[in-house]
Amino acid sequence: MPIDADNVFHQAAEALKDKEYARAESLQRQGCELLRVQGGDELRLAVELRLAVELETLADIHCVQKKFEASANEYAEVIKLREKQWPENDRCVLRPLYRLAKSHFEGQNYEAQVTAFNRGPR
Repeated sequence: MPIDADNVFHQAAEALKDKEYARAESLQRQGCELLRVQGGDELRLAVELRLAVELETLADIHCVQKKFEASANEYAEVIKLREKQWPENDRCVLRPLYRLAKSHFEGQNYEAQVTAFNRGPR
């Protein structure tokens, strides 16, 4: 029986609510991989949008765990996915861009933090 991504994300949300961060991280990562497989080589629009949402959640989990390099990588991927759909000054792009810069700052990668902040709208 195939594993349902929605069920995995629901379990991840429950684990996150219960502050079981390691379990939430594992389930969230598993769900994201299921979405990637579901989309194949050319991710369909709906799958890309869902993947961006779920990757942002995974990045948020990594921030709580102080895994700033992992969260920065995930926020960067979220930005790439969302920039295909929205202008660079849209809140859907700016929020993960800000969090990307913050992850770099918290991880003491100051050069990358400045680069991320410089990408924002003027």
